[in-house]
Amino acid sequence: VGPVGPVGPVAPVAPVEPVALVSPLGIVKLNTAADDEPEFVTDDKGHRANGFTTDGGFAQYAVNHTNTLHRVPPTVSDELATMIVTAGTAMYGLDVLGGLLAGQSLIVTGAGPIGLMVVSVAKALGASPVILSDVVDERLHVGLRVGADVVVNATRESLADTVMQLTGGRGA
Repeated sequence: VGPVGPVGPVAPVAPVEPVALVSPLGIVKLNTAADDEPEFVTDDKGHRANGFTTDGGFAQYAVNHTNTLHRVPPTVSDELATMIVTAGTAMYGLDVLGGLLAGQSLIVTGAGPIGLMVVSVAKALGASPVILSDVVDERLHVGLRVGADVVVNATRESLADTVMQLTGGRGA
């Protein structure tokens, strides 16, 4: 989430207009030398993702295709817009994995912001049980608050044993 910088003559957004970025649809790396052309960097599916296949959010500038930018209304805070984008990332991840049916079990490894949002989205879609694994107890406590059915600190207990027990030996 951030303001738009200088734009070309056909851009559908105005400079300094706040926008949120939906990254799987197209991002380019902007070289810093004045005579360099923007460098398009993609993964094997043609996606470009800030922080993974290009410089991330700490870069001074990033060039993004206009189809990845979504206006943030003045009534929506940067914090809320960031949560909406994070939820979209969680939904995209679940979709790429083949979707999720109500009643299916799910393991989420890592209780960072994206992992915690995956827990929330998966619970909203009816996943059960949702098992969250991390090595930081504070993050696991947050995971319980956002909907994880079971949390596993992988430094103290076996995630594989817990999953097999919870799923009657099926795994997840």
